[in-house]
Amino acid sequence: AVIRTGLCSDTWLDEILLTIPKVEGSNRLLDVRPIGIIAVFRNAFFGIQYSGVKDTWEDLRLVAMTQYGAQRGIGTMEFRLQQMTVFEHCYIYDEEVGGGNEDKEKAYCRPSVTAGYCMGMLRLAVCDKLLWFELKIVKTSRIRVRFAYGFSPVVSKTNLGSCGFGAAQGSEEGPDRYVAFEDVINTWWEHAEMGVLVQVSEYKWVWFKGGGF
Repeated sequence: AVIRTGLCSDTWLDEILLTIPKVEGSNRLLDVRPIGIIAVFRNAFFGIQYSGVKDTWEDLRLVAMTQYGAQRGIGTMEFRLQQMTVFEHCYIYDEEVGGGNEDKEKAYCRPSVTAGYCMGMLRLAVCDKLLWFELKIVKTSRIRVRFAYGFSPVVSKTNLGSCGFGAAQGSEEGPDRYVAFEDVINTWWEHAEMGVLVQVSEYKWVWFKGGGF
């Protein structure tokens, strides 16, 4: 009924944002992790929808196996094992190797709704009605930030007419949209016949092929 009508309970639009420090002793806004607390029925609704979405992704093999984020049965431990195997191989045979170790700052708030999550979700076979309903939730959500003395006035995730967006960490929809946005690159890498040529310094380019290497 929610998807067919595009209507939901008014309580679904409320969200409390908890600001959890990521860096001890820092008062910088950049060092805060936003955790969204939302209505349990809204979270359950999207959880049920995306469990079906993930089944479709797996059945049609729409998500690259080199995409290690938020997939069932695939975690960062598998990727870490591959990385260590490559490092050990290169150490034993005295071959050159490089590795990256980065924290994706703003990973949940940088992609836009239109050119980021929506296009990625359409490519991954998410039904149009669900995307329109999600967009409505994004545009009309009422967010209050919790602080020492209570709650802030209502703020919006994005203004009407804007394509900016931020997915609340702690909600069901966040990781799935993040994977959809990222996987466009991973699928291309996985299907590339000769791997991908990557510039690793000002002077050197290397070929990467398979498993992120």
